[in-house]
Amino acid sequence: MKEKYTDYSAYVSRSNTAETDMMEKVWHTVDFTQNGKPKSVNVLATDPMDAIICIRVQHEAGAKI
Repeated sequence: MKEKYTDYSAYVSRSNTAETDMMEKVWHTVDFTQNGKPKSVNVLATDPMDAIICIRVQHEAGAKI
């Protein structure tokens, strides 16, 4: 059965600090629905949209996360 992924959202996993403000990528949490069940993963990304794109590309390639 093909996996169905929907309802992507993302946010910064930890509060910003002076140190993280200087980093190109920081940890983001991406929430999504997989076959009707809520899931979350953490990914290094430049911003929330970049985090969603990273996870969607993996899903479209058939990776099970």
